[in-house]
Amino acid sequence: MNKQIINGEEITTLFENEKIRIETILSFGNSSPDGFWYCQHEDEWVLLTNGNAKIQFEDCEKHLCKDDHMLIPAYQKHRVSYTSDDAQWLCVFLK
Repeated sequence: MNKQIINGEEITTLFENEKIRIETILSFGNSSPDGFWYCQHEDEWVLLTNGNAKIQFEDCEKHLCKDDHMLIPAYQKHRVSYTSDDAQWLCVFLK
């Protein structure tokens, strides 16, 4: 397992090969920096395993509660606009 801290979040890679990457993320109330948008070349399926969060898209914002999940298609601009102090994610990136 590979663990790193990025922008105050603890990201642990549980598994990775040429087709898939599985991570857990502990957010501790963090959000994307102002003006920053993700635009990834991978599909990303996210499951919020604890806490609350908001994911902002160019035309809407989705509120997630514990056990909510969603697929973010590759190249869809998005950002995390809010996470509670106890937010935990399971993220699966499909290459």
